[in-house]
Amino acid sequence: MKFLIGSDNKRVVVVGDFSPVKIKDGNLAPCAANDSALWGYLLDNCGYQKEMFTACEDANAPADLFPQGYTYDNGVFTRDESIPTPLVAAQSKKQTENAEGLAQWLATHPITFTDGKLYGVEETDQKEMTVNLTQYDASIACGDTTAVLKWHSKKAADTEWNRNDFVILYNQITSYVAPYKQYMSDTKAAIYASATMDELTTITIDYSSVT
Repeated sequence: MKFLIGSDNKRVVVVGDFSPVKIKDGNLAPCAANDSALWGYLLDNCGYQKEMFTACEDANAPADLFPQGYTYDNGVFTRDESIPTPLVAAQSKKQTENAEGLAQWLATHPITFTDGKLYGVEETDQKEMTVNLTQYDASIACGDTTAVLKWHSKKAADTEWNRNDFVILYNQITSYVAPYKQYMSDTKAAIYASATMDELTTITIDYSSVT
């Protein structure tokens, strides 16, 4: 069995299913028609460049040489599904950036209401407004005539609101946030649909482009 050993002696990929290789000046060199498929596989699935490897003929190479997410025993490779591949890990990292991008955009782009004041549109604002309105409506439905609906502008204390104005603001925030949430969702889908590292790197995250 033939292995490619990374220059750090920590990464190994089996070559058996791909083209044969030869050693030139101590480095791995392709020598078959489908070499592009081999290097494409290593780059797309492992994030490895060919310059990172030398060749090894030792089928009994130590288990700790093998790539993250695999174990090796007596010539058999086993995928450990609990350990993400480089592509999966990169997808997860990119989706974290995507979610953080949405949060940062909303945090720095409040809206102006009819009273001329700025109101936050972050996820915490949306959730708190939903809770306040739900609790207020429940109290009124139970006959509580003392129930008060309150909200606040940016960096201000709560004040009493009439329900009609509160709902208008609530709907304005919901409408404003909707396209940004959709952008985040569409970007997430593209991230996890990417089949290679190259595809993943072409995905840009730019919330300023949302219209």
